[in-house]
Amino acid sequence: MLWLVWTLGATLSPAIASLLLAYFLAGPTNQLERMGLPRALAVVIVMMATVAAATCAVLIILPILQKEIELLRAQLPDLLARISDSVLPWLEKKLGVRVRMDAPTLRAWLTRQWSEGGGDIAAWVFDSAKLGGAAALEWIGVVLLVPILLFYILLDWHPLCQSTMALVPARWRAGLSEALQELNAMVSGWLQGVGLLTISLAIFYAGALWLANFELWWPLGLLTGLLMFIPYLGFALALVLALVAGMLQFGPLEGLWRIALIYALGQAIESWWLTPKLVGERIGLHPVTVIVALLIFGALFGFFGVLLALPFAAAAIVIMRRLKVAWQRSSYFLRPGGTDS
Repeated sequence: MLWLVWTLGATLSPAIASLLLAYFLAGPTNQLERMGLPRALAVVIVMMATVAAATCAVLIILPILQKEIELLRAQLPDLLARISDSVLPWLEKKLGVRVRMDAPTLRAWLTRQWSEGGGDIAAWVFDSAKLGGAAALEWIGVVLLVPILLFYILLDWHPLCQSTMALVPARWRAGLSEALQELNAMVSGWLQGVGLLTISLAIFYAGALWLANFELWWPLGLLTGLLMFIPYLGFALALVLALVAGMLQFGPLEGLWRIALIYALGQAIESWWLTPKLVGERIGLHPVTVIVALLIFGALFGFFGVLLALPFAAAAIVIMRRLKVAWQRSSYFLRPGGTDS
């Protein structure tokens, strides 16, 4: 079975993705059903709300990236020239670090690349689309298949859980049910904590960037809050985007110290107060465990592994706790040792 799952991983990926989404969406669906809505209507409402939220996130992020790229394209040559004239002499004077950069040549090369690269990129995309038609069709199939599978899994969620639990031996059901309840509580706490953390950080960064007179204060603040859903990596990406925006608007040194001050303060508040209160206490994961989980699940499952690293780590901790208790209660562990001769 393990060999089949590994071999058919690409084929089974829509079903696995649908099961994961169904697990996260089963709670809201059950809540709507308890309010008196038919199960099918509750499933449709939850799925539409999920699609709307994902669409809003994409519509928020893409314009920000597009505007950043346009600003970068227009001002990057001048920004590099200012860095060459101001930052590099300061580094050499204060720190003894000598960096040589031929600003005119680099500026001319960047201008030529930006102005001439559009046609080449378009041709590359067109050629890739022609060569990767099968891959594109596969992605379209996944996009169409996941909502269908998700609808039917959510619709039959209770019978599916009952039939799965019926396969477990009776003597194990109580322990398994208790472990699943503990896991569900941890994952639910994580989702609630991350949601509150995202809202709090979006408000903080938007307000701080507004006080610092940033033109993109609202989209950058909101994007930073949304990217906090991805631990560590999200903050790094948001910091890079904010640094680019700050240096393009205020210049290299002023933009650097403004962003450094805002994001250092935000990271301190998030690390020392918000995350321990809103997320850490809900799932009980040590920071080292979080980092290791990101590395392991990112290496195994890529970007989606990074997104789901904390729930996976919570599940692994629940399993390890149960295994530890079972090991310490086992007859082999409790068997007295022999006497020394």
